[in-house]
Amino acid sequence: MKDFKPIFFKYKKYHNSMIVHKLKKKEFKHFKLFIGVIGLKALKSNIINGAQISACIKNIARDCKRKYKIWIYCFPNVSLTSKSISVRMGKGIGSIINWIFVIKKNNIFIELMGKYKHIIFKSLKNCKKKISFSTKIILNNYTKKWKNFKNII
Repeated sequence: MKDFKPIFFKYKKYHNSMIVHKLKKKEFKHFKLFIGVIGLKALKSNIINGAQISACIKNIARDCKRKYKIWIYCFPNVSLTSKSISVRMGKGIGSIINWIFVIKKNNIFIELMGKYKHIIFKSLKNCKKKISFSTKIILNNYTKKWKNFKNII
């Protein structure tokens, strides 16, 4: 599976405490579904890392059998750094631990489109278990009118 981290990076390294203050302001606001029929929406602002995104993609690809279209609006482009406990102060910011992406409240970060909507719904339900924060499945306006989905949701 594709490793979710940027190929080229320079000068952008953040400690754990800096993320809350600096990165939540620089966010792409995505509150409505653009292309897809069903999407996954974050209910709280939180951090998602590359392993969680790749686990979601694996789940969706396995359930939908690669016949459905997936749009992912989050890419981990921010590096988390820290120093080991035994190192003294000074001499730089530290080595990179993980690559993360900050998701704001009510942002949609995964969209899906395909023929059978109940398969997409099932794959997104499995995808919610892989993510560490609370999410909600959102339907497009014209799919809300269908009688089949009222029983599922």
